[in-house]
Amino acid sequence: MNRKIYSLGLCLSLAASAVAQNDAAMLKQLSDEIMLRSTTYENLRYLCKQVGPRLSGSPQAQKAVEATARMLKEAGADTVYLQPCMVPHWERGAKEQGVVTYGGKQKALNVCALGMSIGTPAAGIKAGVIEVRNFEELEKLPDATVKGKIVFFNYPMRPELIQGGYGDAVRYRSNGPVAAAKKAP
Repeated sequence: MNRKIYSLGLCLSLAASAVAQNDAAMLKQLSDEIMLRSTTYENLRYLCKQVGPRLSGSPQAQKAVEATARMLKEAGADTVYLQPCMVPHWERGAKEQGVVTYGGKQKALNVCALGMSIGTPAAGIKAGVIEVRNFEELEKLPDATVKGKIVFFNYPMRPELIQGGYGDAVRYRSNGPVAAAKKAP
């Protein structure tokens, strides 16, 4: 009797393992389909480009809530609830301005100050740009090569990472200025 129970338990365990592996593969396939071939990024584009900045308490924040509810319904959600929520209202100060001079020509840039960055002097900064793909590439550069330069991290967001795609890339935004500053003391 014990041998039969053990055999049954072993069979169930092996079956569960096979199902789990198949489930993992199916979930990965589903994730890739959603992240690479669905309306996910079109919805994000709409929120970023059509709705625009969605500061807490702004009309755009409300528009984004309503647009997201619509998107959920269009995706097939049978029920979408919009609940009242008290949020503080915040007004942004003057926008940052950026200009790049290359080959004697100036090009205006859209810029946004980020955390861990030092302020730019009113006179601006004139420096060469060094492009690196990641922290490891930056670390291999001699300090003298980085000193006095603007470090540009050219690291793409990986859309196939359902959890961590943004987190994988945002580390260069949040930790990049510090890493670059350590290379050019």
